[in-house]
Amino acid sequence: TEYTVRLEENSHLSIGVKIAFVIGLVIGLLVVAICLAVSKKGDETKNQFDERQELVRGIGFKYGFFTLMISNAVLLFLKVLEVPLFSNLEVAMAASIVVGVAVFASYCIWNDGYFALNEHRKSVLIMFGLIGLMNIVIGIGNLMAGVVIENGALTFRSTNLFCALLFLVIFVVVLLKQIKDGKEE
Repeated sequence: TEYTVRLEENSHLSIGVKIAFVIGLVIGLLVVAICLAVSKKGDETKNQFDERQELVRGIGFKYGFFTLMISNAVLLFLKVLEVPLFSNLEVAMAASIVVGVAVFASYCIWNDGYFALNEHRKSVLIMFGLIGLMNIVIGIGNLMAGVVIENGALTFRSTNLFCALLFLVIFVVVLLKQIKDGKEE
């Protein structure tokens, strides 16, 4: 009996798409770093959380982490059992990250742990709106180009639509929280 082990890279992404993804990721991280640096400049009491908010954020991180872990475990089992997925593994993992972040953000927003004490919600919502809008525009462009679905499965270019959905969920949760708080007052 002879056994052989063979590793193949089964990526449908061209080198240009991979490079564009890395460049986009680096640019996105730089924009976030610049926004954080500008927002933290100045007042030392700005963007600080009280003890209750820190506790809520810790619980939110826990829920988001376990959501991510469980969704990745489900993906692993489906892959091992060779169950056809809705996409390739990269897209499914990106979707599980989006779901984990949505759970964290939704829990923290609903329990008043997402925004710092002196943070202006409108500026954050405007930034989230711009990021969501940018992802929607890119996602629609990818849809129009016909590169979102190939062979009946979502491609990596569908991740912009996932990110747009994430920012829409965050916006809706903030809106519902404001309505709830307004009724309670």
